[in-house]
Amino acid sequence: MGNIRWTTVDDRQEAARHIGDSITKLLSDRGDKNALLLVSGGSALCVLDHILLGNGSGITIGALDERFDPDNRDSNFAALEMTDWFRSAVRRSIAVIDTKSRPGDTRETLRDRFQNALTEWTDANPDGLTVAIFGMGGDGHTAGIFPYPEDPDFFEKTFRINGWVASYDATGKNVFRERVTTTFPFHETIDHAFAYVCGAEKRETLIALKNRSQTLSEMPAMIFYEMPDIEIVTDQSFSEPSL
Repeated sequence: MGNIRWTTVDDRQEAARHIGDSITKLLSDRGDKNALLLVSGGSALCVLDHILLGNGSGITIGALDERFDPDNRDSNFAALEMTDWFRSAVRRSIAVIDTKSRPGDTRETLRDRFQNALTEWTDANPDGLTVAIFGMGGDGHTAGIFPYPEDPDFFEKTFRINGWVASYDATGKNVFRERVTTTFPFHETIDHAFAYVCGAEKRETLIALKNRSQTLSEMPAMIFYEMPDIEIVTDQSFSEPSL
């Protein structure tokens, strides 16, 4: 299917290991290019334990999407910071794009700071390597972008038009309603992406994704078809009619 590769493994642990090994190889083979690695929150964080950073030279890490939280209890970057992998990365003097809230922040100021950081990294590294780990929810959301089949105009304006990072209120879509997330125009610039999608509760959504049976506003994960290169790794198998 062109830019998408589908890989089925036995279980979640093998999925995490497969993605981690693939990213380790990308980072080790990048030569003198600097690299930006962006990570989804939630279950996809388990991939990190399998990513080896070497001496960490030239690598910047951050979150792919963020939950705006002035107390930083629910921040995706704060969760990333708490992992042993992150602590080890910091000891290697890895650079970071910190998307935690600062005193006085609003969703909009955090959005602007996040977008500026991505733009500055890209401008400074025109030949740099960008790698991202995506997840996917049972409703087809990805990277903090939720389905809006009832309002495709809002969806298009928020996630297609206004820059690389969007700030929006996801009330009714998720318990973490205040979101600051990278958008489709940024996702389309990522060199290599991986989607960690495990669990039986996601099987029907994966089938719909594989069959391309929904629109982008109905299933934001359809953006995977518009990205340069992505491998979807899952522990769910598919019968022949769904291929």
